[in-house]
Parts: sequence; structure tokens; C-alpha cells
Amino acid sequence: MPLVNTREMVSQAGKKGYCIAQINTNGGSYDLTRAIIESAEELRSPVILGAYEANLAYRGFEFAAMVMRWFAEQASVPVAIHLDHGGSVKACRRAMEAGFSSVMIDGSLLPIEE
Repeated sequence: MPLVNTREMVSQAGKKGYCIAQINTNGGSYDLTRAIIESAEELRSPVILGAYEANLAYRGFEFAAMVMRWFAEQASVPVAIHLDHGGSVKACRRAMEAGFSSVMIDGSLLPIEE
């Protein structure tokens, strides 16, 4: 199944009254990503594969996106790929360029004015 737009996936869930889990893949770890997809398929549930920026520092944005995208394309359920708690606009941009379908920037360490 092709990668799904996260906004559309969550919007559909809201309209139909169900939730979607976003599960950390430890930066696109093969074993974790596979287990998440297999569980989602068993439950026939859409899922969001997540990655934290800190995990991507050693695995790489591009590699993680490639692994997660490959599993998403093989899945029989809707799958999105999400950068969770990106620390900067640069990190979010990098995730989008690598193929993540959504990003979240975490400004909790910034001054309130920013």
C-alpha cells in the first residue's frame, strides 16, 4: 500500500471515532518496524511509524525513511511516517526531504517568545 498522508489518516479517524497509534521505530530499526507493521496488519489497524530526531542522529534520516517506506509499501493497512519531536526547522525539513509524511517540531526548550 502506498504511504498515506498523516493528516488525512488522522482526519478520517476523527470522523469515524477511532484513534491511530504512533509507535517509535527507534529510527527505522528493521526489527521494530517489522513488528509494528505485522501487529497493525494482524489488528487490521492503520499505524503511524514514528522516529525521534535523537534516534536519527545515528541511523540517518534517509536510511530510516527508506526502511519505514519499504514496510509501508508492503503493508496491507494504511501507514504514515512521522518525525516526532524534531528539534529545529532544519530537522523537520530534512525529514520531509527524506520522505517522512509528517513532522512535529518541539519548541519546548525555546524561550516562550520563539
